[in-house]
Amino acid sequence: MALVALHAPLLRLPYFWDEAGYYVPAARDLLLTGSPVPHSTVSNAHPPLLLMVFMGLHEIGLVGGWPAAVVVIGVGALAAPAAVIAVRALAGEAFARAATLVEEATLEAGRRVLEDG
Repeated sequence: MALVALHAPLLRLPYFWDEAGYYVPAARDLLLTGSPVPHSTVSNAHPPLLLMVFMGLHEIGLVGGWPAAVVVIGVGALAAPAAVIAVRALAGEAFARAATLVEEATLEAGRRVLEDG
């Protein structure tokens, strides 16, 4: 009962169903062993690249949410131009221009939702 009471504040955290079973033990393994591949939990289907990037940030002294957020947002911001470049390489200039218009319309719709919302 005391153990449950000690963990009561954790129950308010926004866990998804799989986080407690994988990410919490994986973070513990990272802290204890320094290994980006966890050993005390089941294997994740994804390669550990993101965890390795965060670990690298930690190793060079960039600790906390802001450095991680800058990296994630920076890489995410490159996704749209990379998609257009890939479409241009695979389908040609005209199709890439059309894809850019669709992408722009999608971003505009997202802006409207955020403004209204």
